[in-house]
Amino acid sequence: MNLFGYLPIHKIMGSLILSYFVLIVAAKTDSGRLKIFGRMLAFTLWIIAAYLAAMSYYMQVSGLDYFYSSGGQKIHCMKGMWK
Repeated sequence: MNLFGYLPIHKIMGSLILSYFVLIVAAKTDSGRLKIFGRMLAFTLWIIAAYLAAMSYYMQVSGLDYFYSSGGQKIHCMKGMWK
């Protein structure tokens, strides 16, 4: 099991929480265009959250790691720290 596949959970939760507040603000506005923009923005945040969840699942299943590129070389800036 790859622990680093769970890292996007903070980004997923942040995106969903932000979309909730965007929907609240969009519901309280009187402007029709602003409501439509708020709903579109919330929908985009949901798409981003779903994409991050799918990529996290893919990384868990495939065994990929955030710190390695496709060639197997470390790309993290502090690569000597984990030897």
